[in-house]
Amino acid sequence: MEQAASEKCRNDYLLYLSHLRNQSVWAVRMKESSEWPSVGLYSGVVEHLGNWDGWLRASGPNDIAGKYCIAEIILKNLPVDDCDSDRHLTTKGCECEDCSAWSMLRKCSNDPLRADRRKIQWAICLPSSCSSGDLKKSLESFMIPVFDGSGLIIQVNLDSSMCSTRVLEPENYPKEYYITRSIFLSLIILAIAATINDTVLEKYNSTTMAPHGMTILFVANMLPYLGDGPLWNLSQALISQPCKTYWLTSLLAVNNLNGAGKLCLIPSWHLAVDFQNSLIGILLLLVLTKNRRLGLILIGLAFVLSTISTGLMAYFLGVNGFHVFSIR
Repeated sequence: MEQAASEKCRNDYLLYLSHLRNQSVWAVRMKESSEWPSVGLYSGVVEHLGNWDGWLRASGPNDIAGKYCIAEIILKNLPVDDCDSDRHLTTKGCECEDCSAWSMLRKCSNDPLRADRRKIQWAICLPSSCSSGDLKKSLESFMIPVFDGSGLIIQVNLDSSMCSTRVLEPENYPKEYYITRSIFLSLIILAIAATINDTVLEKYNSTTMAPHGMTILFVANMLPYLGDGPLWNLSQALISQPCKTYWLTSLLAVNNLNGAGKLCLIPSWHLAVDFQNSLIGILLLLVLTKNRRLGLILIGLAFVLSTISTGLMAYFLGVNGFHVFSIR
């Protein structure tokens, strides 16, 4: 961190080291909130989350506060030996007592629910004035020379979504949060009034937004501020951020065409599919009413082609026939 771009980051880090040598409580608390990934790697322990509560209480002089980051360390170019042969590939992964220790970290299981031991999550606490880019450069300058002689390639993944500062107070929430909350409160008040007056109920039913649109609004603007924790920011990067970016495609029912990683509300993909299938069905019914034979031929072709194309895509693109959800 001595080579950080920000002068305040460099000064705060040097002050932190000075207090750490003097065993100051706040500095020791910040240090012990970090965790060196040193145990359980062979058993699949790849998430080393440190002490989340500890860094929240770490604050020093000159307004130094803690920042909690989870760096992803990826090991590449691991040695290849007999560990990769079929005789060592079991239901438990790769088991080979006489193989290289490094080769044991290779991905020897195709089970998507098993941890990939080549990817390690490492919790690090540092002064909040230091950016995720500063920490990434510091880790690279430290780790790459250490493993240089082993032939391993070290890749460090770290961005702002993988870091947490102190939880925002409500008065510091963005305006989008308050706008969304006001909309929800207005609808709740309107719903209560509707239970008293049926006339209001009819008006409410004709003017309210679709539940799907309200869900998108909630997930994009309110959900990120309703929780915290070591993996909260990472989860919100997968849940809330796509809704902020791709909300329009969800409302237009074409979000299933966005591709992986670009879906707002992943389970809602079937809403778009149902809507599109309904349109296609209407067109087929129109043809069927005009020309029964042609309509039946088109319906049969649609059934056969949709079935065959799904199988061909799964085979040639290597796509699984079913999707497995995992926090990893």
